Amino acid sequence: MNDILKKLTSRKFLAAVAGTALGAAITAAGLDANIVLSCMGAAMSGASLLAYIITEGKIDAAAVKQTISAVQQAAQAIAESDSSGSLLDSSVKMLTGHLDKVQLSEMTMDDLVHLATEMGLDAAGKNKTELVEMIAAEEVQAPAQ
Repeated sequence: MNDILKKLTSRKFLAAVAGTALGAAITAAGLDANIVLSCMGAAMSGASLLAYIITEGKIDAAAVKQTISAVQQAAQAIAESDSSGSLLDSSVKMLTGHLDKVQLSEMTMDDLVHLATEMGLDAAGKNKTELVEMIAAEEVQAPAQ
């Protein structure tokens, strides 16, 4: 329920509703050409805003994927070092923290399930919100750069 409320109050959804309402109002009112042109200009501005929001979302998603890749590489290096001991020395500084919930929530369900599985978490039967919470709660380590 909270997830639905969050979606209904998102900027993306509100921008879509505003665009739809504007189009319906123009059609229903039978307005003259100048008003229609003004409204279309406003609609194009709204479309630009919407494109910006979508682009930022995709950039954030790419950043999350890059973070996932770094965490996976660090986990693999740690797993390999457990058997060889080559990476576990005082010269390798590790950072400990949690993945960002906002970035996780922008990932697809498939990516979240994949990430949870890679982290050794049980993703079966979980919805997106539960997966985001579960993954964000896990402590992760990555090499300091």
